[in-house]
Amino acid sequence: MGKATVIIQARMGSTRLPGKIFMPLPFGGEATVLQQVCRRVSESPAVEQIVIATTENHTDAVVAEWAENNNYFCFRGSQDDVLDRYYHAAVRFGADPVIRITSDCPCIDSSVISDMIRAYPKSGADYLSNSIERTFPHGLDTEIFSFAALEQAWEAAVLQPHREHVTPYIYRSGFFNCKSYTNEEAAPEDAKIRVTLDTREDYILLCAVYGLLGETFSGKDLVKLFKTHNWLRMINENIMQKKTYDSIKDEITDAVKLLQMQDMPNAVTVLKNSL
Repeated sequence: MGKATVIIQARMGSTRLPGKIFMPLPFGGEATVLQQVCRRVSESPAVEQIVIATTENHTDAVVAEWAENNNYFCFRGSQDDVLDRYYHAAVRFGADPVIRITSDCPCIDSSVISDMIRAYPKSGADYLSNSIERTFPHGLDTEIFSFAALEQAWEAAVLQPHREHVTPYIYRSGFFNCKSYTNEEAAPEDAKIRVTLDTREDYILLCAVYGLLGETFSGKDLVKLFKTHNWLRMINENIMQKKTYDSIKDEITDAVKLLQMQDMPNAVTVLKNSL
């Protein structure tokens, strides 16, 4: 086997929220989303190396530059064939097993990553995931698979959905031994928590989470937070968004008012600066 390698997909060209990986979050010197993802992954002692997999598009030169400046390995590959990009990144850096994390999950839990890496060889699986059978919050998603499985998928997958995403061929084709990693202590509502970044509402929520917890917290801390502050769920469940906004500025302004009422100055400052 090679090195237990986390490969983080990262690019500037998000359709819904361009440049989201470099949006600032409270604390950590207003560290960006990507910085927090990498920092939290690096806290897992089971991870042997981290690779940022970005595209050859000129707009992603800034991602490669960031990786170099922060001492992370980087691979640049296809923008549309993400499976190909991922495969060649794994080849370049001798990844086996491969741990897939995405760059829009700044609440990723290093202890969950460590537990899954330890569980993976014992499971006998080609692919182990905590997101297919969901018991963890959205945003703690971790997938682990062998290089052999990745290579077979790269060679065999022909459908566009199987090329523009890394793992669907592995867990849908029926050719691999796929198993779920679940949290037996989880309550049903835990899996409904959403702390991944796709929309402005998600960003407001993440600023609130970091504003309340700081930058050092676990998945268990996150679940406790949502039980204590149930109003957090409203932010990106569209309940708060029943009002029609004429602009993003108006929406952020309302969010700032909400966070000010909760006495969260760090989150308020970051959101104001995003206007």
